[in-house]
Amino acid sequence: MVLNKVGKSLYRKPTRGAYYARVEMRGKQFKSSLKMVNLAEARRKQKDFRAMFKRGVDDRILARSPVDGVEEEKTEKPIRRTSSLAEFQALADSSRKQKMLQ
Repeated sequence: MVLNKVGKSLYRKPTRGAYYARVEMRGKQFKSSLKMVNLAEARRKQKDFRAMFKRGVDDRILARSPVDGVEEEKTEKPIRRTSSLAEFQALADSSRKQKMLQ
């Protein structure tokens, strides 16, 4: 199976576009489908994957987590457009003119 790396321990299968989390434990690689095709959703699901290993260590099922030492990739903060004063006032006036539901 060919997987393209898109982040730390996050891979994408080019044919279907599905994302996979991949970890290594005792020299053996484990892959798990995140069942997502959207990158943002796959990153959230990857956090759940990491939490699963943390629970295993906390419950003493695992001696150590295979994702320890693998840093999470920091996502860029989106740049949000700020409304101008005139746009804000137009929006406020528009909302004041609307009838309230009762």
